[in-house]
Amino acid sequence: DHALAETPLHLGIGAYREGETSDQVLRRIDLAIGQSRRELNVITPGIELNRSTAPGRSAEQWREELALALSAKSFLAHFQPVLAWENERPIHHKLLARLATEQDELLPAGQILPWITRFGLGPEFDLYMVDVALAHLGQHSGRIALSLTAETLGSDAALDELARKLAARREPAARLILEIDARQLLSLEPLDDLIWLVRPY
Repeated sequence: DHALAETPLHLGIGAYREGETSDQVLRRIDLAIGQSRRELNVITPGIELNRSTAPGRSAEQWREELALALSAKSFLAHFQPVLAWENERPIHHKLLARLATEQDELLPAGQILPWITRFGLGPEFDLYMVDVALAHLGQHSGRIALSLTAETLGSDAALDELARKLAARREPAARLILEIDARQLLSLEPLDDLIWLVRPY
């Protein structure tokens, strides 16, 4: 069946260590499924046994915490320099999100993005991060790179809102670099659509 052949399979594998509860293993599998959703053309084995995964949260707790952070706009912006290979000088900065929790954890983007994707929060998160990037560029020189999720590319409403935000702030928008992880794309068509959309800005 042609339609079935184009349907991505989301696979999550979680290791088990003697003495762990089923809830601990299922949380690990949940996170692995989230990673699989972000990397459509790659089967991600899952979370290594010795890797920290912010234990103790159920999927529902993750959903509530992320929805609250989006509503309160409480993600912390982290600007990571991207260096030129030949002289190690910064050529731009990559904008990453971190989440401060009530447990005094500072969770990096790599730990929260699989859950954001899992719960379909990608477009809302991306548009929020575009706001953060444009506001920063409005006050500082240089260029900022920002990754978008595949969910945003698949949402006409999100793309329309992205275009509106770029059109409203053309000067900083001209210094914004939008990135897409190729592993999230089943075809290049959504990328073509994005290029056509943002080219004027």
